[in-house]
Amino acid sequence: MHEFCEMKVAVHCAVELITYFCHNKKLLPNMPDFRLQVFVKVAKRLNLTQAAQELGISQPAVSKHIQELEIQYGTQLLNRTGSKISLTPAGKLFVIHAGSILDSYGALEAEMYRISNNYCGEIKVSADNPAMDDNLFSLFLDFCKKHPCIKVSFIETPDGSAKELLDQKTIDVAFTNGPYSVAGIDYTPYSKQKWVFIAYADGIFADQPKVSLDEIIEYKLSINVFKSNVQLDYNVLFENSQMFTYFSDLEIIKYLTYKNDSVSLLPLYAVKNELRDGTLKVIDVDGVTFEEEVGILCRKEESNHAVQWFLDFAREHNKQL
Repeated sequence: MHEFCEMKVAVHCAVELITYFCHNKKLLPNMPDFRLQVFVKVAKRLNLTQAAQELGISQPAVSKHIQELEIQYGTQLLNRTGSKISLTPAGKLFVIHAGSILDSYGALEAEMYRISNNYCGEIKVSADNPAMDDNLFSLFLDFCKKHPCIKVSFIETPDGSAKELLDQKTIDVAFTNGPYSVAGIDYTPYSKQKWVFIAYADGIFADQPKVSLDEIIEYKLSINVFKSNVQLDYNVLFENSQMFTYFSDLEIIKYLTYKNDSVSLLPLYAVKNELRDGTLKVIDVDGVTFEEEVGILCRKEESNHAVQWFLDFAREHNKQL
């Protein structure tokens, strides 16, 4: 009777395993490697029921795989005290090596699929409003051409929410104004954005291609600045101005610029259309230049291979700009 029960469990596990592989083609198609995945999942959750649910198999099947590993290596991998489990010293060592083996296989498989353009995946990208420019859209398009099987989804998110959304895995990559330093997040510089002074093309500076800050202040004009992370103390720069205001909406600033014949400081990409149609003009202010760094954020130890390829591609793409 005991042997019959063991055989029944073994058959049940085999059926579950075949079903599992049919729905998870990226996993290794042999028993030992799947057992490694089972053990790593159990070691992470320290709960057989939860591990079984996440793996899509039954708890007896999970227990069976763990037992077979312990028999195969001749050592106990888990301590079992009632419903609680913990890793033995051997189990702690085993999970390190098992994780390394699975990571190596995943990297091998992904690279082979990448060479043949058969790797299918998705990258969820967001960008703070100040970080968006034409270069980013060009980057997305060129990456998709090179990797047609990888979907790039642009997720609209509130400015400044990148860290939280990366932690929640709502997004995989975020473009933001840098520099940026937060625990658990990798930051890679990507490009520099030029900032310019602009004014109404038919306004007070219509015939003046170059002015000084003193002249701007002398005319007692309103100075509008787009709120961002440019590393500059505006209050010191414009300390003699009677009217100096931050805005977080680009369209409002552009409207005020021509409506009130004021001067504004904006990223160049944000006014390309207005410069093209002649509504606004760039003012060359003597001795004052502005640049803002744009960088890429992602989680440390990112397991999505497509994300790493995207970062590598972005670095090369930036060199060609």
